[in-house]
Amino acid sequence: MAICRTGAISSTAIGAALQQNLAPAGLSLGPAFSVDLYNLDSTCSSSPLPTFPKNRSPLAFLVYNTKELWDPLIEYLSRDVTARLEESTDPVNEYAEKMIWQALARSLPPNVARELRFPHDLEDRFVHFQRLGHLSNLAFYDPEWQFLCVHPICGPWFAFRAVVMIDLEGPPLEIDQPQPSNPCPDRGAAAHKLYQMLQNEVANDPAPLAEAYHKRWRKLVEIRDSIGSFLGDTMSAHRYSEDQLNYHYLKDKKYLRRAIARKQAAQ
Repeated sequence: MAICRTGAISSTAIGAALQQNLAPAGLSLGPAFSVDLYNLDSTCSSSPLPTFPKNRSPLAFLVYNTKELWDPLIEYLSRDVTARLEESTDPVNEYAEKMIWQALARSLPPNVARELRFPHDLEDRFVHFQRLGHLSNLAFYDPEWQFLCVHPICGPWFAFRAVVMIDLEGPPLEIDQPQPSNPCPDRGAAAHKLYQMLQNEVANDPAPLAEAYHKRWRKLVEIRDSIGSFLGDTMSAHRYSEDQLNYHYLKDKKYLRRAIARKQAAQ
């Protein structure tokens, strides 16, 4: 672990250690930022990130996954299908949480406090992850798309897994804080049109809102594909596999079972 001349652990060293320990689980780490970057933002201040008694703007990172999550996840589930898949209420979330806590334990001295918030947290633990992705310079967020951020390398083919707060000094805020530019400015109008069509269908569906969207999940994929087309020939390298895509939207364990069976048959 790298130590600065002041005796403090550097955010660069923490980030490098975390990325090294997250990578085998198929997880990635965003740029380091200070919690104040989020807490002082007008969109986010009503649902602030936690701080520490002697550190009001600690070091923080976003953890996310790309398609690289899938193979380590399936390997992990296949080692104990009963406990890790069949008896789990949410196998992917539980896997990600466990891997992130383990990475923190391996990357930080035991006396350094840490906190986590997850995308499925609600009420006083809610975090506006899309806005945070933009503020922290990880991925571009256009509120007109509402549910998507766009990464410059993997496009819309990633998912937030957690925000990590560490009781160490975060990077100083800058007057001109860097934020991501739109990597696909010529795709926005087409994606927005598709989204408006989806919104109109949902508005005219008497089913509850979540169910109305759930029935139209393929249209959400169509929007993702439209935005991700800026990647050109490289999109296939980043787009989720069909099993991963199906599980991402439907949360049906049969896609996990199918992937496990395919892996076991290949051994």
